Amino acid sequence: DVAWTHDGRYLATASDDKTLRVWDAATGGTVRLLLGHTHYVVCCAFSAGSNLLVSGGFDEVVIVWDVVNCRPIKFIPGHSDPVSGVHFSGEPGLNELIASCSFDGLTRVWHTGTGRCQASLTDTANPALSCVRFTPNGKYLLTATLDSRLLLWDPHVRKVKKTYVGHLSQHSCCQAVFVTHSPDPRHKYVACGSEDHHVYVWDLQTRKVDAPGDGHCSTVLAVDAAVGRQLIASGGQAGDGTIKIWACEEGGPEQQPTPMEA
Repeated sequence: DVAWTHDGRYLATASDDKTLRVWDAATGGTVRLLLGHTHYVVCCAFSAGSNLLVSGGFDEVVIVWDVVNCRPIKFIPGHSDPVSGVHFSGEPGLNELIASCSFDGLTRVWHTGTGRCQASLTDTANPALSCVRFTPNGKYLLTATLDSRLLLWDPHVRKVKKTYVGHLSQHSCCQAVFVTHSPDPRHKYVACGSEDHHVYVWDLQTRKVDAPGDGHCSTVLAVDAAVGRQLIASGGQAGDGTIKIWACEEGGPEQQPTPMEA
């Protein structure tokens, strides 16, 4: 996994060598090496202030890091299977919340300052989970399941508000992301990679899904949205070797994503 700081100056990488590294985006040099996990590190995310980093992996532990001082400040053993996704809410400071999801089927919300669990979310089907994201306003959570669904949760009442279907995700941890730059609520989307080699885009409110455009030649594992623009970047599994950039057109989700030069 890769996570950018909010100013775009640094990025963090999670690695199978049990480490996290923070890199200077301009020079390409390593500025921090974070040691504390005892198994593969799968996921990571920066806080709103970029002074904290959260990570998870095959040791089933969520770790909160003080990036400035290069040390772990919280070890949260909250899952019984590998942690597959982590994310910070948009609230700055120690009132910020952390979400984690796991192959154990649980999504959990943690208080950053205390490390205490604020909510546990589980679907009746209890599928393994591959991704978790707070909405930009921090009120809802999006989880990606390994039975080909995206679930939008209200963590306060612990209920699913919307379900997005159409893509294929049963064996691979395909990422999902919000695309919400436009102030017009009609132009807010959810995007996700798929094992059928395409990127799927749903209207956030109506759940109408875009017909997939020209796809990759392998499973689309990685998607991310550009800050300040309605653009989506996607990357395929080994053997694909390409990154595609897609534009969400203002006409709405009935239009296919427009591929751009990458």
